[in-house]
Amino acid sequence: MKYEKTKYPNIYSYETKSGKKYAVRRGYFFEGKKKEFNKSGLKTIGEAKSILANSEINIQNNEINLINSSNITVGQYWDIFSEKRITIGKWTRDSERGNVSIYKVHIKPKFENIKLKDLSRNEYELFINERLTKYSRETVRAMNALFMSLINDAVLNGNVERNKLRSVYIGKSSIKKRNKKLTLDQFNEWISTAEKKLSPFEFVFVYLTIFGMRRGEVVGLRSKDIQFNNGRAVIHIQETRTQSELYGKGSTKTESSNRFITLDEKGSKLIAFALLEAKKIKADFNKILNQNDFLFLNSVNGKVYHPSQLNRLFNAVNDELPYIKASPHMMRHFFATQSIIAGVNIEMVGDYLGHTQKYMTEQYSHIENEVSEKVVNIFESSLKKSPTSKKA
Repeated sequence: MKYEKTKYPNIYSYETKSGKKYAVRRGYFFEGKKKEFNKSGLKTIGEAKSILANSEINIQNNEINLINSSNITVGQYWDIFSEKRITIGKWTRDSERGNVSIYKVHIKPKFENIKLKDLSRNEYELFINERLTKYSRETVRAMNALFMSLINDAVLNGNVERNKLRSVYIGKSSIKKRNKKLTLDQFNEWISTAEKKLSPFEFVFVYLTIFGMRRGEVVGLRSKDIQFNNGRAVIHIQETRTQSELYGKGSTKTESSNRFITLDEKGSKLIAFALLEAKKIKADFNKILNQNDFLFLNSVNGKVYHPSQLNRLFNAVNDELPYIKASPHMMRHFFATQSIIAGVNIEMVGDYLGHTQKYMTEQYSHIENEVSEKVVNIFESSLKKSPTSKKA
């Protein structure tokens, strides 16, 4: 078989009966000895470039030999896979914490000592069904997605030829899906109660969640993020605070989350009040509110509130309305649902929320019978405008 050089170093092409294929050949030194990473049978140049890039990272981390081992276990590969995701910035700290938890709870107990090459599709299907009796479908899907990412990475690195667990069906769970839906009536009652129950300053941050802002975005607001245009407040979302990054991470959750939010008249007045109140709180402790200071401040000690304080404010309102258990994230879902009901294009809603994929926005909308009346009204209106109806 004759290998031909391509314009990409370490990537070669060759002809087979089924057409052109590509191979990666990358020489390196390990413990003073020359070695070579090989992977052939690749269908596209893009696939070859991806595998080469992965091999480069593994060579730099001195992990290439372990990865090339045909006897590597799921647990051994997890250590490499997770470290690489963190090193290249694929996972944020919050993503890392969530994925590590999923691995420890779901994947590790069952698969840690099983070799990647020995994974059984039949056993995995039974495992998925067992998980569905104990956890919600969303939890099982998240676990499966993480495991598939790990195995697919192993395929790219040439450790296993293919992902034998790919496209395993995930059925329905016996565990009820957690309610993330607020009806319009529930929302109106809840927000009215919140305004009466909370202090004016606390209510500002609760109210901001109805515009689809994440908790970390609300508690990560700084004075420099807020501008006023003809009396309307425009918020530039460019910072998020989390439990692992209490003083901000210097960026948003994702690149697409860096966006602008325009508030309604009431929200604009509230955020203007919050700016003045934050300045007063700072002044009480002989400090000045700087452009980079967070607004979500504790009036007792002048320090920035922990992000979870926003959830405590929600729970204080929930205690008044035990039949409505709202949360900051539910308000984000409520915004998506109501926007789509109102006729806003789903892609526009996704952009507003900072989503990277349309399916994420679809998961956020909980539309059931709310649109039926609107559909009938539109249908009725079209009938009245038709030539036939005019003759009648």
